Formats: sequence, structure tokens, C-alpha cells
Amino acid sequence: MIRKFYFILALSAYQAAYALDTKLNQNAEFLFGLGIVYHHYGIDNHAIRAYKQVLYVDSQFPRRSDIHLRLGLIYKKLGDYSSSLKYFQRALGDSNSVCSLTRSELSYLIGFVHEQQGHLADAESLYEKLLLQQDLVATKLEGKVLRQIGWLYFYAPLTNNSNLDSLNVERENQI
Repeated sequence: MIRKFYFILALSAYQAAYALDTKLNQNAEFLFGLGIVYHHYGIDNHAIRAYKQVLYVDSQFPRRSDIHLRLGLIYKKLGDYSSSLKYFQRALGDSNSVCSLTRSELSYLIGFVHEQQGHLADAESLYEKLLLQQDLVATKLEGKVLRQIGWLYFYAPLTNNSNLDSLNVERENQI
């Protein structure tokens, strides 16, 4: 409850600051924070615009990998899996900036997007490679990877079935 209150205050503060100084649309740190608040509230189109503006204003922004991750998550939520995959891959490929997730966690998200696109062989291959890595984040990520592989093996025969889309929606709600 208190955390929600602080996000409300943050959104109000960002909007008030922007109303006073329109040059803030050139301030990468301001735009990044604004994007986080918009993303928290599910105002996806504004969050996308804020994050993309950060990358436009400062292509060397120290948290650009985090921005790519967040854009990937938003597009995944919106069902735009090709854009989601593009941004997850950018986050994974950028080793010079800070990201909230490990490379293994990013790879897991990429595998999940491959599943959603129906590229089950790509997803399976990526999950198998993840299991061979020594840097899996504890057993929590390993458990998720094993669950997804199990899902692929169980539902692979249904790939030609029209019910696959409804099964994907049901499964995504579990993740």
C-alpha cells in the first residue's frame, strides 16, 4: 500500500516537473524514471515513448540494457513477439551497460518468446543450452527452464492443433 502511494507521488512529481520545464524531454535520467513509473502503471504507450526517447537522447545511457529489457517485457505483454525478441536480444548483446537480469535470465525470456512465436525447436535448443550453463541463477531459473522443456515435450504433438493458441494463453497466465 505504501509503495503504491510512492508511485502515485512519483508520477505526480514527474508530471509537475515536465509541466514546468519542457526541456526535460532531453534529459535521459528524467525520461528513464518517467518510463519506469509509466511501466509500473501499465501505461505502455507512454512507457515505450519515454524509453525510446532515452535511447535517442543518449545512445550511451548507462542502463540501456535495462531499457531494452523493459521494452521487451512491454512488447511481450502486448503480444508483439517480434519486437519483444528484438529488444531482449539487444539487452543480451549489450555487455557494456547495466541490466536488472543476468544473461541466463535474458536467454530464458528469449526462449519463451520463441515458444510464443511457435518456434518450438529454437526454444528447446536455447533451453537445453541454458541447462548446460554453470551460472544459472540458483535453482529457481533451472526449475523454470525444466518446466518449459517439459511443456514443449508434452504439447509438441499439439502444434498442428487449433487449440494451441488457447493453451499458450493459459500457460502464459501461469508464468
